[in-house]
Amino acid sequence: MTRAPKGLGGDPPAPANDTSFPSSLPVGGTFENSEWRVHRYSDSVVFTHLANAGVRGKKCMEIHVRAKYGEGLDRLDLFVSGLLEYMALGATPTALASLAKDAPLLSASLETVVSELRGVDVEMAILKIETDLVKARFSSTEFSITVTALMSNKHGAFRQDSHLYNADKRSVPKAYRWARENAERIGHMTRQDIYSGLVAAGARVSTWG
Repeated sequence: MTRAPKGLGGDPPAPANDTSFPSSLPVGGTFENSEWRVHRYSDSVVFTHLANAGVRGKKCMEIHVRAKYGEGLDRLDLFVSGLLEYMALGATPTALASLAKDAPLLSASLETVVSELRGVDVEMAILKIETDLVKARFSSTEFSITVTALMSNKHGAFRQDSHLYNADKRSVPKAYRWARENAERIGHMTRQDIYSGLVAAGARVSTWG
C-alpha cells in the first residue's frame, strides 16, 4: 500500500507548500492548475493530468474515483481530500494513481479506474500570469496579454497599457507552448520581449495600444 497523506491512514506528510489547492470539492466544482484538472461529479471525482494536453502523439493520465451505486459518498469526500493533499505535495501522476487504487481499502463502495487519454483530445489548462505590469491569459482557444509601461511627462508619472492577442487560431497552440516554457519570466518581461518571443515561437500577434 502506498504511503498515504493525512486522512487516508499512515504517517502524515510534511505540510503542503501549495496553499492554492482546495481541501475538498463541492458537487459540480472544478479545480485546475498547470498540471491537473479535477472535477467533482455527484458520485465521482475525475483527476486529469494536463502536462501533455493538446499534444498529438502524447497521453494524459485520467484517474476516476467513483462511489458505486452512490453509496459511501462521505468516504469519497474523505479520500479525495487526501488525494488533493497528496497533489499539493507534488505527487507524480504514477504515484497519485497508485494511491488512488487503494480506494477500496477505505471503503468497499469505492472503486478507481486509471486510463490514458490522447493528449490531443484533452483541453489544455488555462495559464494565467499576473504581475503589477503584466496580465496574461493563455488557453486552448486564444491568448491575450496586457503590458503596462511606466511613463512620465512634465505633468508627472502615469501608466500606459498595450495589448497583444492572437491574430489567428493556428497561433494559439504555439503561443501556449511558449508561455509554458517561459511562465516564470513573462511577468517581468517588456512588451517588446514578449512580442519577440511569441513571433520567434511561430505565433502571429495582433497588437493594440
